Amino acid sequence: MKWAPQQDILAHPKTLAFFTHGGLKSIKESICGNNVPMLILPFFADQTRNANSFVLRGIAESIHKLRITSEEIVEKLRKLLDHPGYRNCARKLNEKYQDNLVDALDHGVFQVEKVGRLMLAESANVIFFEFFGSKSHALTMLPLAERLAKDHNVTLFTITIRSLDIKSERVTILETFIEPDARTLTDEMIGRVFWFSEMRPWRTSYLYEVGLNFLEKSLEDAVLKGVLATPFDIAIVDESYTSLQGTIALKLRERFGTKIVAFATTEMMPVASSLRSFNRNPIIMPNTFLSCSEVYSKHETFPERIKTFIDYSVDILFSEVIASRISKRAGNLLGLPDSSKIQFFQKTLITLNDYPEQFSVTSPKAHDMFQIGSHCSSKTSQNLPQEFQDFIEDPKSRGTIYVAFGSYANLDSGPSGTIEKFKDALNQFRNYRVIWSYKGNNTENILEHVKIMKWAPQQDILAHPKTLAFFTHGGLKSMKEGICGKVPMLFLPFYGDQTRNANAFVLRGIAESIHKLRITSEEIVEKLRKLLDHPGYRNSARRLNEKYLDNPMNPLDFGAFQVEKLVQVTMPDDIPKIPRHRGKKNEPKNTPWKQQNLPALRPHYSITSAIPVTGFFGLATLIMGIALYFGHQRSLEQEVIYTNCAQINATASDQNTICSYTITLDEKYEGDVKFYYGLTNFYQNNRLYFNSRNDQQLRGDVRETDGCDPLEYVLVNETKVPIAPCGMVADSMFNDTFNLFYITDNKTITKVAWTTRGVLGATEMKRKFRNPPRTGNQTLCDVFNNTMPPPSWRVPICQLGLNSSDADVGLGFENIDFMVWMKIAALPRFRKLYRVLNRQVDMFSDGLPAGNYNLVINYHYPVDSFNGDKSFVIARENWVGPRNLFLPVIYLVVGTFLLLVTILFILIWLKQKLSRVHPN
Repeated sequence: MKWAPQQDILAHPKTLAFFTHGGLKSIKESICGNNVPMLILPFFADQTRNANSFVLRGIAESIHKLRITSEEIVEKLRKLLDHPGYRNCARKLNEKYQDNLVDALDHGVFQVEKVGRLMLAESANVIFFEFFGSKSHALTMLPLAERLAKDHNVTLFTITIRSLDIKSERVTILETFIEPDARTLTDEMIGRVFWFSEMRPWRTSYLYEVGLNFLEKSLEDAVLKGVLATPFDIAIVDESYTSLQGTIALKLRERFGTKIVAFATTEMMPVASSLRSFNRNPIIMPNTFLSCSEVYSKHETFPERIKTFIDYSVDILFSEVIASRISKRAGNLLGLPDSSKIQFFQKTLITLNDYPEQFSVTSPKAHDMFQIGSHCSSKTSQNLPQEFQDFIEDPKSRGTIYVAFGSYANLDSGPSGTIEKFKDALNQFRNYRVIWSYKGNNTENILEHVKIMKWAPQQDILAHPKTLAFFTHGGLKSMKEGICGKVPMLFLPFYGDQTRNANAFVLRGIAESIHKLRITSEEIVEKLRKLLDHPGYRNSARRLNEKYLDNPMNPLDFGAFQVEKLVQVTMPDDIPKIPRHRGKKNEPKNTPWKQQNLPALRPHYSITSAIPVTGFFGLATLIMGIALYFGHQRSLEQEVIYTNCAQINATASDQNTICSYTITLDEKYEGDVKFYYGLTNFYQNNRLYFNSRNDQQLRGDVRETDGCDPLEYVLVNETKVPIAPCGMVADSMFNDTFNLFYITDNKTITKVAWTTRGVLGATEMKRKFRNPPRTGNQTLCDVFNNTMPPPSWRVPICQLGLNSSDADVGLGFENIDFMVWMKIAALPRFRKLYRVLNRQVDMFSDGLPAGNYNLVINYHYPVDSFNGDKSFVIARENWVGPRNLFLPVIYLVVGTFLLLVTILFILIWLKQKLSRVHPN
């Protein structure tokens, strides 16, 4: 037949074997048919893999396409026909093949239809709930709301004391108004908190009480009732202090199955991140609750980390209890059985975080948390009203300073004289134009270069190329707009996340900061001039802007996509339950292993079980200690402490002090010999010390000095000239040099040949240390032009190693002594490898001969300041490494202790045994 009904034939009960090529369709039809065993002749592509899979399962045999014989075909077909095992294996695979909860085709259709519904879904009803009455939070959520409003019906709802005055062409703004009183947030309360309180974890819980009071006052409001009666598909909820907005969202979920999305308008608080399982390690993460005096803190000292740990713990333990108790009271007002903060986050499907990850430190991510904050407005300076355009582009102006402190901060509520200090400071920038967004009335004695407005188009001003500085409170929205405009910032943080934001940008070299209770006009002028005069701030802002906008897709589009996916997602509570009574073929066997009913392992510890354990480990540790001890005894080492050699046998020189020592080796140092220098009482592990370096500079970018404080640059004619190499580590480089001479029996003096090969790994030297690239006829000093050496250095970096008596030490950043020094030692007493014996020289091919040696030291390095000692060490090592008796002694002590414990256990066991045999 040229064609045959294959599926029908394979389904017939009398079909006993199938000789096939092994294509996927054929093997599926064979298994589906009548459990037919197969003889497979694979030709190409997946056919060999399919044949292999079925042969290994005992369902098929196979024949090589180039070795076909009639005898093999007959033999293997008879095996399939005569042995029932092939058919039984096919039947077992058929049962597994068809054992699906849902028909495979139906499942595929469902997935395709789900994608179709996602792509072509009808408009969904989406509502945004913002933190009660906060215009700043509402404006943070608005960009995503407007992006979703392109395809969906979007509403933004708030309960507030006064109108937020937000305009949107696409988003419906709903507001419920309440009368302020002592139980809500009045302007006076906000001013007092902002100016005279610090953000502490035990002080923020009152905001949950405020949210409860807002809800109590608005229960009879028609707008709120309308919201609660509308079947919204998705509620996107500000996760800050959720006693109000979180409770309303849970009520909508109870009534209509509304899906809840958490929206973080800033870096998530510890309690929120903990409840969403986005835990942050408080030991390495910056403190959420920084005070205004800690803005310049680097979070590196032990007390700082302890404080962070305590603050995180208090927020998680204290705030969660308070938040849940108050949220439950709010839920009772709406008839909810449970509206705790835990319940809210359990019902949250995903979290959208507006805090850009480029502003924070590296931290773990989760599959249901999405960063959507790294976006800039499409507004440009072309949108500026003419009044502002003319003022900013005044030809007499050197640039613009923009001053604005958000919608909450009221400068008139600050300490006495605050406004006068601002006016006095801003009046001094006559060569600039200052735009000050200030709602107060104290505007006397302001010069004409200062323009005071109750409102200003902030994004448009910051986007203008003549805007050179931004004096701000440090709210996240203002920070982002400043970075979008690449404008350096001066922070005056008040409360909330503002101190943490200021800290993040100060440490990145983008901003300066002022303490809110220590404002002086002199400090304002000084720090604004730093931002205006030093291009490093603007360069840092530009670099962060590039990272900030470097996203695979627009973050708002990404956030909208994640929200739209939820429209057609089945809620967890609505997933169909698997029937309790399943087919018998799916029933697991009733055995302890299958039913997970094995008895628990409860080991009974006794003295008889402890004796072999302690004895074995004691004996093994003792043997290791003895081996290490004798191994170290075979290591040869000669140490010369030469701290005071300059006063003993020195000769004067214009450049340095030269001193010498006579060393006698009583026996030959065979094999590889290494030469070390050592220091004591030198703490290279000091945090401020070992962080004072820039690894990017060491790889050839001489202009990079970030992190080298206090040795980043030198001011020459008010110009910053970078130090190369920068930082305290490089400045303190060990610069004593050595020469070793062998004195033979006939008084001939031969210089010991040593080399730098083997001192450092080739990969480490290549990747971590590189001189700047040279072009054309440039010399090394040409590429290091316009740099200054560290203050303690005698020669510039380009001449480092130039006058060395060793030919292979390298120059500049690639100098071997420099590279060795830049490897930080962990302990205050350390040795660093100086040279390795060159065994390619005939005299030293077998090692270092016994006899007398003369060590000549070029004595440069002072140790009086840290009361340390210097030493030179000759060492012949073996399999245990350098001589170090501490390690074998520890092994011997521990091993002896364990053996003594074993003996004690044996005595106790004997006593117990004898007492049972002879009770009296």
